[in-house]
Amino acid sequence: MVVNIIAFINDYFNFYDKDVELEYNNLDNDIIKALEKFCNKKIDKYYINAWEVILSSECNKYINSYVIDFLLENEICLDCLCDCNLADTFLLQIYEKSGCIEPLIRLGKRLLINDSSVNEFVHFILSYRIPLIYESLFKYLLIIYINHKQNDIIYEKFKELIKLAKEVINNNDLIELVNNYDMFISIIYEKNANILYEYYDENKIINLLALSLNPLTPTNVLKKMLKVKDQKYSKIIRNNARMLLEK
Repeated sequence: MVVNIIAFINDYFNFYDKDVELEYNNLDNDIIKALEKFCNKKIDKYYINAWEVILSSECNKYINSYVIDFLLENEICLDCLCDCNLADTFLLQIYEKSGCIEPLIRLGKRLLINDSSVNEFVHFILSYRIPLIYESLFKYLLIIYINHKQNDIIYEKFKELIKLAKEVINNNDLIELVNNYDMFISIIYEKNANILYEYYDENKIINLLALSLNPLTPTNVLKKMLKVKDQKYSKIIRNNARMLLEK
């Protein structure tokens, strides 16, 4: 079914214009008509499944503002739509008309890692002061650092996120989370060996993870971290420490 739908939709749009690339945002409800033609019915299980395929495949490039409104108004595949990888303007449209937070989280992650400036990222964060977005972005940043994908711009965005989160969040658990991430980023870029020893002696797992990502962590500390086990991130800490020792 998946292959058939994707092939049908692509063929349908190729039929409209075989020589000139289409501006899909101006196609209005063509994809709606196409899917009704494919399924023969407007609303049934097969039709809903077909929309799920489109939203989660390359065919979502045919989605436009009209289609988003159609799906929202008819409550079709809302979970899939909210998690769909669409253009920034469409993500904002989904949030504004549905209240679903997932599109904003996706947009925030995109602004973290793409070529957007620090100011653009800050503007986004200030526009949507929602604790769940902050929490999701912190977790995403942790993944970025664990996978060694960080750069100077991401670092600056990380620091701004921490600063703004402290101004917005008043939940005690989230405040502790923000403080942990503040500590995490501070340790990664700390250059003073004595301070790094102090962080190690605190024996917090978030500290150990950060130390394993700092190339200036003292050798004897790295050797001790090779023995970390039975805790969250233990394997990552050992692997990172091993890599630093081998350099």
